[in-house]
Amino acid sequence: MSLYGFLSSLTEQRYKAGGLTVIYVPIETNNLTVTEACSNKELMDRLEKLIFLWTKQIRLALSESESQIINARFTCIIDEHKFWTTRWTNLRGLNHQIKSAQVQHILSILSQANSGQLEQFVLLNNEIELRTKEAETNIEFLELLKAPCEDLNEITKPEDLLELLPKVLHVFRYIWLNSTFYGERAYHLMKMINNQVINLNRGFVNLDDIFEHKKTREGIEILEKCIGACENYKDLYSKAILIINLLARSCAIRYKQSLSLK
Repeated sequence: MSLYGFLSSLTEQRYKAGGLTVIYVPIETNNLTVTEACSNKELMDRLEKLIFLWTKQIRLALSESESQIINARFTCIIDEHKFWTTRWTNLRGLNHQIKSAQVQHILSILSQANSGQLEQFVLLNNEIELRTKEAETNIEFLELLKAPCEDLNEITKPEDLLELLPKVLHVFRYIWLNSTFYGERAYHLMKMINNQVINLNRGFVNLDDIFEHKKTREGIEILEKCIGACENYKDLYSKAILIINLLARSCAIRYKQSLSLK
């Protein structure tokens, strides 16, 4: 393994444990001009290997992150928000490092030398910027939903759910209609809200009281309230979906009418 390869691997492993993607940036080009660096064949060979390592590391990091999105099984909106915040922090840090003077100087040297590796790296850099923007936008939408979902966790009685759920569904509808990412993953978002409602009602039922302390009547009452809360939530959801479908149909009709007038 070359020195750059060893130091790149060491840097990657050092920060990967913290969920960060950090590339190794050597300092030996700092005091060299582009022309001076290009005239040093051994240095250019090392830089060619370096950008290959950068490309490989970043491509793998993006691939792993995309797999996490596809295979994510978050149980609530708060976990989803944490995931995107972590992803945004990582991508923003990586983007900042690539834009640093040291990295840009190395890229200028490789560009001057017509490096065959440079094009792939530039494409990856563009993808990083797109994914960073995607993460930032998703966080903005999730922030809207995070607050009412946190309020749900504060309730102490099943019947209180009915007061907060309309706001949750209203925000969900807004995200569904306006977010490119979640517009295609509305089911994923709705499933997390459903999970939270189910887990909240599950938490209201104390099995120890029912089976050990023989509080059967109280147990039946709380179970009935939980079932009622879930039924009310189901009704709210059905009404929300009906409204969304009516609005979508109305928009489609207006769009067709506008086309016929042209």
